Amino acid sequence: MELGLVSYFDTLPRDSIYSIPSSLKVKRLDGRYIVANTDTGGWVAVTEEILPLVFSRQTQLSEELYRRGLYLCDGVPIFNHSHPAYEGLYLFEFSVTPDCNLSCVYCANQRAGTNGQSKATPELGELFINRVVEYIQTRQVKTNLTIEFTGGEPLLNFPVIKHTIDYAKDIWAPLNLPPIDFSIVTNGTLVDDELIALILEYGAETVGISVSVDGTAMVHNVQRRFPSAKGSFDKAVTNLRRLQSAGIPVTGTISVVTSHSQTELAAMARSLIELGFRQFLFSPAAPIGRAAGSLLVLRFRNKPTMIKRRAGVLCKSSDTDVPNADCTCE
Repeated sequence: MELGLVSYFDTLPRDSIYSIPSSLKVKRLDGRYIVANTDTGGWVAVTEEILPLVFSRQTQLSEELYRRGLYLCDGVPIFNHSHPAYEGLYLFEFSVTPDCNLSCVYCANQRAGTNGQSKATPELGELFINRVVEYIQTRQVKTNLTIEFTGGEPLLNFPVIKHTIDYAKDIWAPLNLPPIDFSIVTNGTLVDDELIALILEYGAETVGISVSVDGTAMVHNVQRRFPSAKGSFDKAVTNLRRLQSAGIPVTGTISVVTSHSQTELAAMARSLIELGFRQFLFSPAAPIGRAAGSLLVLRFRNKPTMIKRRAGVLCKSSDTDVPNADCTCE
């Protein structure tokens, strides 16, 4: 969010007294300054030239900074108004199975194998949708919502995914609810004609799909393996191409970064772009599940900064010959 100098004068009393709280913090990031109130969560990004104005308590600018949760007004902060677009729930995750057909080295769920005993049922899918509807109606939600199917590997329970989507679409229009879409997060190894038919039936703008790829074949095959220890890159990419050939865009992915792959980030980014991804997120392996206590977990104190620096050759600089990619580090 960039700080604009256009203030809003219409509702606040003109004799209000604005003050700067002790919870206001400043951090330099990528040539700009992030000013944040750690009590309210309000923040702005400003240039070096504008930064002094943030602390000047200039009347007109103070009103906007108060509205964004940074300043106090008569000694009182404003809460829950800094980012109104994010108030309330807008993403509902439905884990349809804990089972997975891969054995990734950093899997968060070390004991995911349940032989199908914990799979969601069609009845649970309907109950899930009913609860979402109840939330929308109770909170009078007006914004678009997304239901994301996850696992385990969600395509191991594809019938419940299809049933849940069909059920939701059947009841949605008569209830006059805000638009809803769906997303399937998969490792890409189980894509088949049924899945493609479902996406094409409702449209890729309604049923989206995300295929997890850890960059290059070398990195991916070390990190994302079948239980036999065979790498899954070729299978995932073959099915990615299959989706793309059917006219289904798969433009974003999340790639897990481990201590083994941290030096390969530029190559990983190039590979992802060549595969057709235009948005990708590098996420450090979490020290849980199979990675708990593992040397796979990055040991740097500032992981996002390290990752961004090493991937920056593609994410930001002119070194890249494949432009227009959005690389994010978490």
